[in-house]
Amino acid sequence: MEKNGVVSVWAVCGFGTDELDEYTEYDYENDCPSRFCIENSISADDIDEDFIEKAVFDRTFTDITELLADFSYSGSFVSALDGKKLPDNCCGAIAVYDYEHEGNKAENADVVFIGSAEYSE
Repeated sequence: MEKNGVVSVWAVCGFGTDELDEYTEYDYENDCPSRFCIENSISADDIDEDFIEKAVFDRTFTDITELLADFSYSGSFVSALDGKKLPDNCCGAIAVYDYEHEGNKAENADVVFIGSAEYSE
């Protein structure tokens, strides 16, 4: 649900940059939410696409602090997610700001909900 000052984070495995862009892109022509939103039961009304940050890297990560190091405001929230286990072959992340996700509902094993935390700008 929409909630100011909260970021929700997903780990991404097996995606390239183009695939991740396609996965998170809203289809305006058909007025259809992104696959990311559909698979995670996220209402398009609950998020602002301008507040989605995503990245895929040329390496895998086992540490969430390293994974999120270049994400906006990560210094204010990464400690709250520290200790969360990343899936094998984690090579990227999706962060949705001003949204609190309530559990992993996705069936896509390549996108795993890590958690939500408060952040500050």
